[in-house]
Amino acid sequence: MELTTDQCVFKIMDKVKQTRVGTHIQPVVFKAYPKDEKLCTIAHLKEYIKRTTPFRNASKQLLLSHVKPHGPVSKDTISRWCRTVLSTAGVDTSKFKGHSTRAASSSFLADNNINIKDIMLSAGWSSERTFQQFYHKSSEPEFNYGHEILRTFAQN
Repeated sequence: MELTTDQCVFKIMDKVKQTRVGTHIQPVVFKAYPKDEKLCTIAHLKEYIKRTTPFRNASKQLLLSHVKPHGPVSKDTISRWCRTVLSTAGVDTSKFKGHSTRAASSSFLADNNINIKDIMLSAGWSSERTFQQFYHKSSEPEFNYGHEILRTFAQN
């Protein structure tokens, strides 16, 4: 992690699902949002690091447990946190799990007419077909005939 006043860059050094010969995932960059500090990722990250410094000891991991002994969290804890945030944001967690936040956010952007090439570059996909086939989950609810009949009767 490289943290400056106006951005934070996370370089993914390990091989990930999208890694292939000659290609590696681009660094993840978060830019400051000076218009509103309440929405600024960099401001919140700096405050988090400041508040957690006394608990860090020799740990290089960014995320620490909020319960004693405040050690580094596991991937399962991070996944649970992701599910909680998704659910709180109104995302259907029966469709999107912690591991599918990339698909959920990318689907949201695609459904809101963001350039597909920008989405693919940010998420590390090289093929639009792969995104459409495996990751694009429309936010439109599926029509359920029985549910609509029951909903109609409940309104009367």
